[in-house]
Formats: sequence, C-alpha cells, structure tokens
Amino acid sequence: MAHYEDLSPCDYFGGMLRARSLVAVGWLESGYSYATGDPGPEVYSRLTEFLWRLAWQPARACGGHLCRLGACRHGSFYSHRNIFIPGHDVVYVAPQGIVHYISCHNYLPPPEFCAAVLASPDEGSPEYFAALRACGFPATDSDPERIRRHGVMSIAEARGRALVAAVEAFRRIRGRWPQVLDEAVELVDDAGAWHYAPEEHEFTLETDRRAFEAFALRYESSLGVWNVAMGPRWF
Repeated sequence: MAHYEDLSPCDYFGGMLRARSLVAVGWLESGYSYATGDPGPEVYSRLTEFLWRLAWQPARACGGHLCRLGACRHGSFYSHRNIFIPGHDVVYVAPQGIVHYISCHNYLPPPEFCAAVLASPDEGSPEYFAALRACGFPATDSDPERIRRHGVMSIAEARGRALVAAVEAFRRIRGRWPQVLDEAVELVDDAGAWHYAPEEHEFTLETDRRAFEAFALRYESSLGVWNVAMGPRWF
C-alpha cells in the first residue's frame, strides 16, 4: 500500500477514481511516523460499523496490504478495501486497516476526520451519497440497483465468515478439516449455497455461482481473505 501523510491529496486510484476533494487518512507504512493517542470509543465504534458494511466501493485496487507496523498485539491485518467519509468540502478516504491501526498501534486520526466520521450518514444511504456529491465526489455507483446488489454481497460475505469460523472451530476440536461442509454446519446452518474444498493445510469456500446475481465470493484460508468476482463469466 502507498503511504500518504494524513490530510494530503490522495491520488492512489489514478484513472479509476478522480476526485479533487479526495483526502487521505490512515495510510500508514513502516518507517513513517504518525500521530498517536485515543480518538475515543464513539469514533472507534463508528469506524467499525463502516468496516463491517463496506458494501460500496467506487474503485478497487489490485491486491491488498498486510500491516507492516511491527508486532501486532492481536495478529496482523489484511486490508483490501477503503472507507469513504464525507467531510466539509472534502471526502476522506481511509484503508479498512485504520480500525486495526487504532486498536493495535495507538494511531490517532486527525480531529476533523474523527468529527466527519461521527457526523456521516450510514454508508449506502441516500443521505450518504448526497453528502458525497455535496463534496464534489463523483458518486456514480449510487443507483438503487447497484446498492442492492452490493448489499446482497455484504450479507453473503457475513454468512461466509460464519462458515469459516465453523470450519476452523471444527479443526480445533477434531484436529482435521471437515471432509464435507455438512460436518461443520451444525454450528451454522448455511451449507446450501456454498462449495467447500479441504486440502492438507488450507481450504477454500466459494458461493454457489447460481445463488447470487452478478458476483461470486471465494475464501482462501491460506491467505485469510475473500476474493470477489464480478460479471457474467461466473454464470
């Protein structure tokens, strides 16, 4: 991931997303200093809500970013999406790893960003997109159908995370991966729309390509990340 000083212009997305009002917050990298402190539980809680929603992404970068700030108290963090927060004539963009940086590395975001987080409407709401447009942001993905589709994607990923936890719990108890997903879903009754493939040291979990419109999800345990594939080639 590129490093940006807090509140500096963010050109990370290049031609995929051009917005003069886009400002970077929380783009931390090893070797660069950053402000430390406690933004308070309200800011942390609100950012966590944005982290779990993250249904709308106006631009996607290839690959992702592992935390490289040194020993992580609660394990490292893989960041591959971004949080967009409307502010006063600017739109703040932070990597999803900002929540990890706050909780594990004592990172303190700028006060104007924290105020914007608390004031922001819920991500995906009409008020949210109106606030982005008021800041000069080209919120072209705000049509109701696309919001609905990304909302379905978020639900599918949440269900997938529950299945991943059930598979990992099964291994801790039994000392092996389940041979079929049905062995583990007594903890989470949701096996019907998923394909599961165990290997010696890892497993993959993929949504049934016929179960969802316009996308599929695939989880790779060796990386601990979700990949999203869009478009008709999946069907």
